[in-house]
Amino acid sequence: DFVTLGGVVKIHQFCSVGKYSMIGADVKLTKDVPPYALVGSTPPKIEGINKIGLKRHGFSNELVKEIESFYKTVFFSGLNNHDGIKKYVENCDINPEIKECIDFIENSQRGVYR
Repeated sequence: DFVTLGGVVKIHQFCSVGKYSMIGADVKLTKDVPPYALVGSTPPKIEGINKIGLKRHGFSNELVKEIESFYKTVFFSGLNNHDGIKKYVENCDINPEIKECIDFIENSQRGVYR
């Protein structure tokens, strides 16, 4: 839902791309992309969250900051996904958007990009 794909993006048939994410041009995906992510470069990696896309779809500045905080803790703190989620849950309130990200990551069959 509401995913933006750059030109010539290649996605493996069993990959899932989370809602409101953005994939840069000419990226080849073989893992899942969590919701709200901004993925680019080769090899693919999460560059941050899709702030502009979220704001264009009416997400509040506060919610965008919460999602960004979650991503910083899980993907950019040096912790693995499980430990990053555990740390975030212990220190922050969980809203429906963050819960959706946690469920997506924990239920991924192919693994998620970091």
